[in-house]
Amino acid sequence: MLLRRWLLPARTAVNAALLTAFDVLIHIPFMYLPSFYVAREATFAISHHFAQRSLKPNSADDTPVAPEPAAKMSLWLHSATAVIRNGLSEYRNNALEDSIASMKLFTPAHIITFGVLPQHFRVPWMLVSARPTLYCCSRFS
Repeated sequence: MLLRRWLLPARTAVNAALLTAFDVLIHIPFMYLPSFYVAREATFAISHHFAQRSLKPNSADDTPVAPEPAAKMSLWLHSATAVIRNGLSEYRNNALEDSIASMKLFTPAHIITFGVLPQHFRVPWMLVSARPTLYCCSRFS
């Protein structure tokens, strides 16, 4: 915040354009979308894991043996890297299409955010304007 005040002290059209360009060209394609796909993949992996556990029979013969702590950590690291790898793979497949869709939605939204709205209305405004993008990324990919 302090750095932004030093670099971009006044609310002008140029500042709104620079902040919009940074958000649309750097923040969304390289930070938001990869983290969105990894979080989405982690959510699906967790729900798939619990669905598979609930389908297994609970008989006395099938009592699972608790793995050793080192094996448990290795399994966790393997599944975490698989989740990240799968999420980033899906991001690479959809990156161009999702970035273009985000640009179409967020460019006007950010011009309003950085050029018109006072600072205390920015977060609620972005929550409302981000809903269509989140829906499109979840529904159509």
